[in-house]
Amino acid sequence: MHEQGYNGENMTIAICDAGFRNANTNPGFTTVFSEKRMLGAYDYVHNDSTVFTATDDAHGAYCFSFIAGIKANQYIGTSTKSKFYLFQTENNDGGSERLQEEFNLATALQRCDQLGVDVVSISLGYTTFDSAFENHDTSDMKKNNTPAAKAVNIAASKNILICVAAGNEGAKPWHYISTPSDADSAFAIAAVDKNGNIASFSGYGLATDIRVKPNVAAVGSSANFINTTGTISAGNGTSFACPSLAGMATCLLQAFPDKTAWQIKTAIEQSASQFLTPDKRVGYGIPDFKKAYQLLSSPNYVSNSKLESEIILFPNPINDYLVIQNKSITPIQSVEVFNQVGQLVLKETDFPSSEKTVQMNNNSSGMFLLRILMKNGDVFTKKIIKE
Repeated sequence: MHEQGYNGENMTIAICDAGFRNANTNPGFTTVFSEKRMLGAYDYVHNDSTVFTATDDAHGAYCFSFIAGIKANQYIGTSTKSKFYLFQTENNDGGSERLQEEFNLATALQRCDQLGVDVVSISLGYTTFDSAFENHDTSDMKKNNTPAAKAVNIAASKNILICVAAGNEGAKPWHYISTPSDADSAFAIAAVDKNGNIASFSGYGLATDIRVKPNVAAVGSSANFINTTGTISAGNGTSFACPSLAGMATCLLQAFPDKTAWQIKTAIEQSASQFLTPDKRVGYGIPDFKKAYQLLSSPNYVSNSKLESEIILFPNPINDYLVIQNKSITPIQSVEVFNQVGQLVLKETDFPSSEKTVQMNNNSSGMFLLRILMKNGDVFTKKIIKE
């Protein structure tokens, strides 16, 4: 993306995290401040704008460096020309963990919508809390029931690309992804090392969940970042994979300003290393942004024009069922139906060679997006209306 001249210029990114210690004086961020591309910062925990002090947490600053950091001849972030908002929503005072932090995040996401933010990077995840009655269980996370997941879905419906760290519970008793990476509309990012090996700590997709979660993976094991003194360090976590991917996605969105956040997300998924065989560790795999760029350059990257005459849908509008006829020589691998905020409401993988009836009687009326994945990798999408 950088070779093509895309560095996130004129795009706006918000980072929701813990504190951003010394970011305003860190030489790694000098150009962001000198070029007045730091548009604002706010601490939703303490209700003030002091997110840079020496007593603030540094986690957010580390994540910021994956996107915006520059160290001459040594380091460059993925979207260094963007404009930024830094929002502290995580309360690390005394190591506490409370459900209130999810509502802090929801408030920050609402503000992102008001400010016209293009991409949000969230390197936070929640499972259990200091007070047991606030705890989540994995069944909550299959239903978009947590406050953070609900907030992410609403924000994504406003055409904001929401990138979320999958969580570091893979080798712990919890084992699975954390919220809000579980949200239907969250772009959940797993962690791999520089050789593409899955990081053992990266959270697994939820058991029996029909959705692909995590969605894709980026480097989060032995990942290089700029620390609070302006020197290069290495660390581990899906927290680091997330901002790296968010910055790359921002460059792609800069290259295709007419595309929606959902289309950018879809192209990145289609470019990934195991798009046809997703799993519960890295989802669709490791993206290839050159391929994603090429996919978006093609008018048929999401809806193959040839399939328009080979995939027959009726009736449309529908009542309780939809008939899908496949006249193509290529079999259908899966059929997915998404609602207006990008939530997956139905998925069928057992598809006969010629025709299948899909039941829609459990869904309310409205507009839906039907996505059909062919076994050769072609994708056909069409809007359907349920009366």
